[in-house]
Amino acid sequence: MDSGNGGGTGEDLSSAPGVSILSCHGSHVSAPVLSNNSVQGDINISYNISGRDSSAPSATSKPATGKENIKTPAPDTDAKSVILAYKESNLPEYRTVQEYNSLAGQDVLLVDRYTQLLMVEKHRRQREREEEISARGESLHQVLTTRDSKAYQRISVDQFFSPMGNKEIPRTVLLQGHSGMGKTFTAQKIMHDWMSGTLFASTFDAVFHLKCKELNLCTQEKSLMELLMLESSFQPAMEEVLTNSPQRVLFLIDGFDELRFSLDIPRLLLPRDSFTRAPVEATLSALLQGHILSKSSLLVTSRSTASDRLSTLLKRPQRYTEILGFSEEGVQEYFQRFFKNEKLFSQAYNCVRANESLFAACFVPIICWIVCTVLKEHLEEGTDDQMELTTTTSVFVHFVSTLLEHHCQGLGQPVPTLLRSLGQLAERGILEQQVLFEKTHVLEMVSNPASVPFLCKFLLKKNVGKKTMFSFMHLSFQEFFTALFYATTDEEEGRRKVGNLLQRVDSGDHHLLPVIWFLFGLSNKELGSTLTETLVLSVSPTMHTQLEEWFLRLNSDISEIHNEVDLFYFDQDRSMDIFNCLYECHEEELTRKAMELWESFRPCNIALSKTDCWVLRYCFQYCPEIRCLYLTDCNITAEKLRMLKPVLSRCKELRIPGLEEVSIQVTLLNESWATRSLQLFLACPRLKDIRCSVQTADKGSLDVCVENYKGMLRLYVKKHSLKPLSDPDEAWVNAGWRVHLPPTCVILILPRSPELQHLDWGGFFSSCLSPENNSDHLGPDENVEALLSFLHRVPGLKGVRLDVGPLTERSASGVISLIMACPTLKHLWLKCRVFAELCPDHILLEHHHQREEHQFTEDSVQRRDVDFISELFERCNHPLWL
Repeated sequence: MDSGNGGGTGEDLSSAPGVSILSCHGSHVSAPVLSNNSVQGDINISYNISGRDSSAPSATSKPATGKENIKTPAPDTDAKSVILAYKESNLPEYRTVQEYNSLAGQDVLLVDRYTQLLMVEKHRRQREREEEISARGESLHQVLTTRDSKAYQRISVDQFFSPMGNKEIPRTVLLQGHSGMGKTFTAQKIMHDWMSGTLFASTFDAVFHLKCKELNLCTQEKSLMELLMLESSFQPAMEEVLTNSPQRVLFLIDGFDELRFSLDIPRLLLPRDSFTRAPVEATLSALLQGHILSKSSLLVTSRSTASDRLSTLLKRPQRYTEILGFSEEGVQEYFQRFFKNEKLFSQAYNCVRANESLFAACFVPIICWIVCTVLKEHLEEGTDDQMELTTTTSVFVHFVSTLLEHHCQGLGQPVPTLLRSLGQLAERGILEQQVLFEKTHVLEMVSNPASVPFLCKFLLKKNVGKKTMFSFMHLSFQEFFTALFYATTDEEEGRRKVGNLLQRVDSGDHHLLPVIWFLFGLSNKELGSTLTETLVLSVSPTMHTQLEEWFLRLNSDISEIHNEVDLFYFDQDRSMDIFNCLYECHEEELTRKAMELWESFRPCNIALSKTDCWVLRYCFQYCPEIRCLYLTDCNITAEKLRMLKPVLSRCKELRIPGLEEVSIQVTLLNESWATRSLQLFLACPRLKDIRCSVQTADKGSLDVCVENYKGMLRLYVKKHSLKPLSDPDEAWVNAGWRVHLPPTCVILILPRSPELQHLDWGGFFSSCLSPENNSDHLGPDENVEALLSFLHRVPGLKGVRLDVGPLTERSASGVISLIMACPTLKHLWLKCRVFAELCPDHILLEHHHQREEHQFTEDSVQRRDVDFISELFERCNHPLWL
């Protein structure tokens, strides 16, 4: 009889009073008559009694005597209905996710977390691997953009079982990825989507999920059907699908690298069908090799450390795929899903996007979750968008502890021993500037690299053969493990290694600087406590002293160079080395002590990254006084200036020559920044515009905009007052009017000229910022007069707009004087408010006041305009209020 095909004897036995069946070992027998049967052989009998499943294990089954009291079963339920019920029954298990820090009842919906991952099906060469491991910042962005393309054969889950390049449809798909890349999450999403009817609906009738962590716990012999752990009501229909339509069945085997047993079992010892019991490793091996259900499909997830074993074990044709993590768009989407609230998302994402090191780490999904979790805690504590980002060191510590707790099984050695071994391997690569390691070198330091979640393993073609190589997930992890090794080794060895490292950096080996930054991060007292609690590691107490001594000496030398004008030019500016140490250490006392020496910051030939700007922002908040800030040849942009806003608002002198053609918008700076914004604009001919909002002394604000306007300079100033004028003698004031006595809006149009740099712009803005009248009744005439006097000195003035309030005789005379004195003036806008009873020709409006607008746009302002202004004033025997 053909094993596994569900066939009978070939004869019509339905009416026979008794049936004799002799089975071969491992055969599957279907008996159409369940009474008066004589069955002989080592077989497994499955039958259904009143909807309940019973089975006799093959190892102990006895020949049926025909005398058992067996009820005839009802006809089989329709298979499709059973599969639908199976989906509905199991879908809740896949609908939610339990995160690493979830408490009881805190599961989150899968759809609120899952984000499309970047997957490719191309094996990369050694150079490409090195490029991915070493890239940072903009170069990492370029690398991931390249991988996210047709050239690297990007693939999505729904394409896994589509025809390959050779037109074959794969029987096996291997989904490979490093630890924390989202393999298990993807497996759960596949099960969820199939059960929801949105994935593989036309390809597979049944999808079964086998978790290798759970298979490790099986100690008894199991058949494949038993491993599926189906409810009894689903078994008959699923048996029918497996037997009659194996090509429409998918087995999803998650976490192959976590299996603790060997699958190297001779074929003769493998079970021959899905119903025969055998050791779990034999049953699983038979399924993977296609020894049973050869027409079914497999989807196997695994870390790269098991890839060489899998490729020879799995049935063919095979499709290789690899998860590279999130794309740049994927990181943004994950943040949006995590925070949901648009404001919180913007605050968190913009902070991380500004820190290139942290943003690069977020391409690893588990790190992205860690960062989002930490930032959410900051936001929930009420920290605003100026919050200090967590350091890269602290994120890496969380990452290591999370992987050790949730992604390690059977390490076979204590955690400190493992981390020391990894640190020695990392140190070797850092000192030799090596990111790929030969297998023999790895085995010298790490006893069982396949079980270590921080290492990646892959095969590279070498001439006519293959070569096994290892690496850390990224160069930054290699740097971190080196620093962790130095910080936690015994004091004498640690002091010697740290001393050699500092000496090499002072000698010019600047590729070692990230290790020093991680050392400063690990010296943070709070983080040291975390290491002790989670990783059972202690940071050497003498290391902090050793680092601080080196740092303070270097800080003194570099700050002196920046503060002395005569020493402005130097070969190599190491200022950012200093600031990165302070940022990673994140200890206020040391930062204050260091920043006391910094009066000026004039970086020379440094292309400031967004990470650098974030670091500067943190450090300079502890600087007592910022005398000058020269951002010369620093690749500065508007986005970076916005990040530096707190620093810019405190510096007395600001120079940013050569700024690219951009727009700058900042808000709520101090009053001196109004003048600085104009000076900055005049110094940068390619600058589009600067917009700022200045906080005034009376708690109002002043909007300032400087922009290019038809080849000229356009300056817009408008004051917003928050206080109404209170004068009990004025009835209309008691009606609740806000009265703006100084000019509330001034617009100037003038040609760019070097002479503008020498004007008293401080006096101009002072007249615009003048507080409202006090009890001494200082009228607005002085403000308008000061403003008009300044305008007389502006060379080539082309256009003026004034919101005048009030237009008194002195104010009107000043306007007339300006018109007569400025032959270049071609445009004049004049706005004022007058009482309706004083101007009967006007339309009566609510509250009995009217605003007039008069615009003169002739080739030049004519004498008739002077006459009009005089007439306007004569019509009113009271001031005209704005």
